[in-house]
This record gives sequence, structure tokens and C-alpha cells, in this order.
Amino acid sequence: VPGLSAHDREAVVTHFTTLSKQLDEVKEYYQVSTSRLEMMGLLGVMAGFVTHEMQRVLNGLDRLLERLRRDAARDKEMARMISEIEETRDAIVGQLDYSTSFIGSLHDSQSKPDPISARGAIRLIVRQFRQFTQNRGIQVKVDVNEDVMSPPLPRALYNGVALNLYTNALKAAVGGIEADPTPKVIVKAWNEPNRHVLEVADTGVGIPPTLRERIWDPLFTTTSAQDYNPLGSGMGLGLTLVKKIVSDVGGHVDLVTPPPGFKTCFRVEFRRKEG
Repeated sequence: VPGLSAHDREAVVTHFTTLSKQLDEVKEYYQVSTSRLEMMGLLGVMAGFVTHEMQRVLNGLDRLLERLRRDAARDKEMARMISEIEETRDAIVGQLDYSTSFIGSLHDSQSKPDPISARGAIRLIVRQFRQFTQNRGIQVKVDVNEDVMSPPLPRALYNGVALNLYTNALKAAVGGIEADPTPKVIVKAWNEPNRHVLEVADTGVGIPPTLRERIWDPLFTTTSAQDYNPLGSGMGLGLTLVKKIVSDVGGHVDLVTPPPGFKTCFRVEFRRKEG
């Protein structure tokens, strides 16, 4: 560039060399991430298979429990164990029913999906993890009026977004128990003239400012520890998929200022027509 001193030219070249290197690193990261996402997508067929096979396991378990109940009439310890197994069995049935419904909704042939009850969808999700939250003392509040309806979105989309945000909040709440022995999660939803808002907040450890952008990256997770996660070890895909899916339907998701007493709050906004 005419007029630049040798020192300035060297500085410009150094700067652009650094930018080029950083760009190459970003490209490489996203190539690797995309490849891993595609491979993980292959697990989709496994979800349907496991759902089907779990039904067979439950059928066998029901027959076994029936026999054990007869033999346990005089054995209090066995009766207690049977009661615990039945409680777990009921939780698994709830998860299985929800998974079956979710997978079925993916193949819904409706060209124009109808609005659904936001309160009903959220309460159904909360119910699936009731045993988990009760065992860990997590207080869950659903603050949604009965008349709040979602925009006309595919049921699997709305349920999937709410499910991912809720389970993320549960993981965070468990992780923050040492700092707050009474962990809380609150789920809100309401309608405004041009948008439907869904918020999920928790009292966990919060998200440091340095990680507020990285949480949206594929495969990045801060809650992979088994004890913190109601679904086992996380793959770091939840927030990435939530952001993409919400964006694909013209909405957006943000990390916003949490309500008083809470550490983290995610807000999703879907577009809706007035009236």
C-alpha cells in the first residue's frame, strides 16, 4: 500500500497472517464438528430400536413382578424391593410413552400443524423427570396460564426445544447444590401480540462470561458429569440444535438476565400472528 512505512507494512502483514491462521483453525474446527454431528445423527435409528426393545423388556418385567408379588407375601424385604422396582418401572413407562409419542410426531403428515397447549406440553415434560427432581430436592415451578397456546409449530419441535432447555436446567441445578441446597427450576411461557415466549431459569452455578458464546458450539458441554445429568453423559448438542431449529422457523434463543434468585435463564421467542 503506497505511503505505508516498512514497519507499518510488516505490522499489516503480521496481522493478516494471524487472521488467516485463526480462520483456518475455525474452518478446521467446524469441519470436525460437522463430521461428528453427522456421525451422531446415525444414532437416530438406534433411538427407535431401543424404544421398541424397551417395551419387550417391560413386558417381561411385568410378568416377573407378578410372580414375585405372590412369593413376597411373607417377606417384607422382598416386598420393599418390589415396590422400588415398580416405582422405577413406572418412570421408565412414562419415558417410553413420551419417546414413542415424540418419535411418532416426527412423522406427522399434517402440512399445517395446529397450535398446542404450552402448559400441557411443559407439564408433560416436567412429569417425565418427577422422580429425578424429587430424589434430588429440586423445586420445579411451571408458570404458564392454561390458555397459552404455542404458534402453529410441529409438536416435536416445540416439545424438543422445551425438553432440551428443561433438562439443561436440571443438570445445572444439580451442579449448584453445594452453593444452593434448595435448587430451583422455573419454566414460563406467555404470548405477546407478535411472539410466543418460553423461558427456563435455574439456580445452578451459572455460565461464566467467557463461556457465554461457546455454549452454542457443537459438542461443547459443561454438564457431562454423570451425577449432574438426568440423561447420562451429555453430547453437547442440545443448545446447538435448539438454536438452529428455532432459527429455522424464524425465532431466536438467547441467554438473558435471570429472575431474582436464579443464576441462568434461556429465553426462546417464536413469531406469531396477532389475534
